Amino acid sequence: MLDHLTTSALDLHNNSKYKHTLHETQRRQNINHGLTNINDSVFDFFLQVDDKRWQSQTEDALNWHGAGSLQYCKTVLLKDETLFKTWKLLFINFDPKISAKQVDYTMIASCTRDANEDLIGRFCRIGDSQFRKDTITRLGKSKQDSLRKRVVMRSKHTHSSDALALNMKYILEDQAENKLYSHLKLKSP
Repeated sequence: MLDHLTTSALDLHNNSKYKHTLHETQRRQNINHGLTNINDSVFDFFLQVDDKRWQSQTEDALNWHGAGSLQYCKTVLLKDETLFKTWKLLFINFDPKISAKQVDYTMIASCTRDANEDLIGRFCRIGDSQFRKDTITRLGKSKQDSLRKRVVMRSKHTHSSDALALNMKYILEDQAENKLYSHLKLKSP
């Protein structure tokens, strides 16, 4: 059934409405041409899945669901009836007689649902991995920038202020028990 969704590279080159994507696919092919060429209708389906995934996989959803955000995204996509109808329409021209195994229409319906769940799950895992990398990178940069700002502010504060320097006046004015602040200041670098 899944082979029904593929096509040859030559057919895509001649008939695809997404010819601009074919160059990238060809660039990523290795010597044995291991990438599968999917037809335009399957590509449209995955574009729809990706759009829906971006709507459900947000920073707010990550904060709300935490480690369960992947499962939340998968559940949202699997419950979307329009996506499932689009998925079923991909097999509208599938003829069970050409299959190597004898299959009936109830088996096709079951396989269609199982394949949809499997592909959505895999797609969500890949998307979740990239989403988390992007989020960590973005948050890491903002944390790094704020840390750098605090370090710069501290260094400006310590170098510009003579009030923090240890001198006799500071020791005499130290009101802490046993001149604890002065002692700690002596110990610090």
